[in-house]
Amino acid sequence: VVEDGVVVSTGAIVMPGARLGLGCFIAAGARPSGDIPPCAIVEGNPGAVVGDVRRLLSLEHGLRHPWMNHFRRGYPDEALPRLEALKQKLQSLPRR
Repeated sequence: VVEDGVVVSTGAIVMPGARLGLGCFIAAGARPSGDIPPCAIVEGNPGAVVGDVRRLLSLEHGLRHPWMNHFRRGYPDEALPRLEALKQKLQSLPRR
């Protein structure tokens, strides 16, 4: 199961039965399995949670995580409200 806003990078292999939570980021070459929590950054084989996407969304000096900016530039204007809603939803989830 892949929830909304998940990014799966090149070379990653999502293992059978994995559940990728809202807005998680799967790094290149990662092998996520089992339940991956919302907003998780997953690396390695086996896939391990190494961080939280929300920390990247709130970096100092107005920096934003590259995948959010990539999607913002890659989608038509009518998609921007949905992307902003996803960002707000991610930031409102309880922290681990």
